[in-house]
Amino acid sequence: MWFNIVLHNHGGIEEAGRLGPLIDYMRQCLSICGHETTVVYDQLYEDAINLYFEHFIDAGQLGEMAWFKKTTGARIGTIATELMVKGTIPYARHGMYVVYADDREERIKARLDGFDDALKHMDFLWSFLPRTAENYAGAVPLSAYFPVGSTGASNLLALRSPKDLDIIFFGTWTPHRAGILDRFAERGVVVTTAGPGFPAGHLPDALLDSMMNRAKIALNLTLANSSKMTNGIDPRFASCMRIKALLDRNVAIVSEDIPLDNPYADFMTTTTIDQMVDACIALLGSDHWKEIGAANAAQFHQQMDVNRVCAPVIDQTLSALAIR
Repeated sequence: MWFNIVLHNHGGIEEAGRLGPLIDYMRQCLSICGHETTVVYDQLYEDAINLYFEHFIDAGQLGEMAWFKKTTGARIGTIATELMVKGTIPYARHGMYVVYADDREERIKARLDGFDDALKHMDFLWSFLPRTAENYAGAVPLSAYFPVGSTGASNLLALRSPKDLDIIFFGTWTPHRAGILDRFAERGVVVTTAGPGFPAGHLPDALLDSMMNRAKIALNLTLANSSKMTNGIDPRFASCMRIKALLDRNVAIVSEDIPLDNPYADFMTTTTIDQMVDACIALLGSDHWKEIGAANAAQFHQQMDVNRVCAPVIDQTLSALAIR
């Protein structure tokens, strides 16, 4: 089947670069599972399954999409990459919009309202997180959990880099993450950081790739902890694209405990926040980080091969579309 990935709902054409890792993953995944893909800015095709990454805040674009679907019978689906549950994005106030303190509530509402409107025109929803898929089960004809799995050992492993960075973390600065990183600093343990809100800021792909290749250990820290619950919702979840990128490079991952939405628990070292610094020091002191990283990566590639975890979801979706 032909899947056509459409990007114009994420802003101007120059903004498409921000979606690079998502686009690469979906194209690799769909191709490995036997399907063709294209990537366009705003061209929908009648004969393709047109696929959007969730971000619908332009009512005009939704109107155009609805008109195209009505007049051509085109099939349209969307991918939700965020934790969206019970009418909220529970970590957004402490994560994705933490650098937009002045209007973050309006941003959250606009995003959720746009998503609800978009789902009225969607044939299916694929969600990277199980709770999102479950929450929207009644809003679309088909709502399915679509894992971020393994597309095979990355060819980046052929690149040789010095392992001169003991510990890294990349992601958006939040108070929760800063508090954990302060524990490392207090013990004299250096963590190299990057991402919005950190001094290094958001790194271009080439610099971030090099940073990951140089790392012995990478931290996986949630945006907010359970004390920041909204409507009783645990805001913690596994950062799918970050974890996949690190496992592709055989990096040993040390993560805080994530009780929900974490299919990667078997491929990382999980600790309490209080024990995290000691766990990293022990890995560095014993040099076990190298063998642990390689073993976890191999297990990930075997257990979460996209042919095993994603192909059945794609087949289920195609069957549902054929029936309707």
